[in-house]
Amino acid sequence: MASATYLQSLDTVYENGDPRGFTLSNRRQVESFIAGAVIAANDLVALDLSASGGLGGQAVTIIKADKNTDSKSIVIGFALEAATATDVTAGKAIKVTIAGVHETANVAGGATVVKGKRLCISTTPGRAAIYANSDTQPIVAYAMSDAGAGGTGTEFLCSVFVIKQ
Repeated sequence: MASATYLQSLDTVYENGDPRGFTLSNRRQVESFIAGAVIAANDLVALDLSASGGLGGQAVTIIKADKNTDSKSIVIGFALEAATATDVTAGKAIKVTIAGVHETANVAGGATVVKGKRLCISTTPGRAAIYANSDTQPIVAYAMSDAGAGGTGTEFLCSVFVIKQ
């Protein structure tokens, strides 16, 4: 269900000097979607156009985004939570950053992803990649930090600002 944000604080610290962070100042918009496949936290996700239930089912079900497959390329944002095979069977809803700051986004390209780079869907499912002028997919986020090794395997993570699609 869509949410509305009416109040916004531009203060970066509380009166006692503690940092407010970005979520309290409404710098991130989060929505819930049903996991249609196994998804790791921080994966780039897209609508699942193969989901049952017609357009309604497709609009609420997500899978890992994949540039190689048109039906997996309608990017929504980055998963805040993981979904296991059991979660998929149970129709578990997971939270997704659809706009604003996402602290640890899964990116391809390793150390070449640096602060300020434009990011789009990649050919590696679940990862964002550096946008090239020849790309036909839209920019989905901007890197807010340099990518560093993290997670499992060859995964690289960086903070991003998600552009609402």
